[in-house]
Amino acid sequence: MKKTVKYFQKSYPLLVVCVFGTISILLSCSESLPTYVEPEIQFEFSFRVDGSPNIPYLTTPTTGVIFRFGFRHFFDDVISSGFFRDGSIDIWLPDSIEITRHIDFNEDLPDNDFFMIPEIWYYYFFYWDQKFDDGSILYEHLDMPPTNASPALLRVKATGEIQILKQYNKFNGEEIEFIVNYFIPG
Repeated sequence: MKKTVKYFQKSYPLLVVCVFGTISILLSCSESLPTYVEPEIQFEFSFRVDGSPNIPYLTTPTTGVIFRFGFRHFFDDVISSGFFRDGSIDIWLPDSIEITRHIDFNEDLPDNDFFMIPEIWYYYFFYWDQKFDDGSILYEHLDMPPTNASPALLRVKATGEIQILKQYNKFNGEEIEFIVNYFIPG
C-alpha cells in the first residue's frame, strides 16, 4: 500500500500537467465543424383518376371514382419517416360549378415507418362515393339516364393537394377533367 501511495505522489505533478495541458489545448482550438445543410430533395408528383370510371347506373351509389396521387423522389438515398398523408380533393361539375364536393383527409401514423426508395413511384388512393356537399349524387345530374343501347356520360373536374412527409410542403395538383360513363348493367 505504501508503494502505491509513493508512486501516486511521484506521478501526481505529471498527471496535473497533462490534464491542464489537454484542457488548454482543447479550449484554445478555434476549428469547428461546418454547419449541416439539409439537402434539397426533388419530388415528382401526379394527380389523376385511376382508370376510366365506368359506373353501373343504379338508384344507390355502390361504385365510386378512385383518385390517385403518385409521388417519387430523386434523392440518392432512401427517405424514411412515419406514415403521414394530409391533403384535400375538390370536385365539381364544369357545367354547374355550384355543385361541388370538398374532401379533406389526414392520416398521421408516426409509429408506422414509411420508406421511399429513389425514383420508385408510390401511390395513395382516395375513394369518392359520388356524393356532393349538397347531398346530391353524381348520377342525379345527368341530362338523360343511360339506356341499354347508349351509356350516359358526365364531365367532372377535380383538383387535389397532398403532403406526404411532414417536413416538406404540400403538392398542389393541376386541374384534371374526366368523363364518368354510366351504363345499364346486364
